[in-house]
Amino acid sequence: MKKLLPMALIISIVSTGIVYANDDAKSDYGSKSFKETIAKLPEAKATAFRDSMAQARKNNDGMKEQMKKQRDELNAIMIAPTFDKAAYIAKSSELQATKDKMHANMREAFANAVAGLSQDERKLLADSMHKRGHRWHKDAEKPAQAGGK
Repeated sequence: MKKLLPMALIISIVSTGIVYANDDAKSDYGSKSFKETIAKLPEAKATAFRDSMAQARKNNDGMKEQMKKQRDELNAIMIAPTFDKAAYIAKSSELQATKDKMHANMREAFANAVAGLSQDERKLLADSMHKRGHRWHKDAEKPAQAGGK
């Protein structure tokens, strides 16, 4: 048991770093192909789109530190000598609420950026997102399943 605790700590720390880095990568509506698609927009609209998303990322920067702190606290709960299930669930919910707020900020910025585009320009973006396998498109294609999943 004593050998498992250090290993659990190492796994928790490494996974936190991976998740944190992955959040940064995903937050950039900026795969190469999507950036190429944005570049096909008229310059003023492409700039406005990029600026809108950059502002949202900037607004989320403060929450990244908050999420790191919450992950550290969650890890501490996980590796404590006695596991506190209620504290774990509460901290997990707190972390999820922060993630949800960050995603809501990005969705709002994206919707605002897209609102200024013509139907053809929105189609261009939608096609690019479909090719990238963007989550909203995948979800839209899935039939509703029992239990809301």
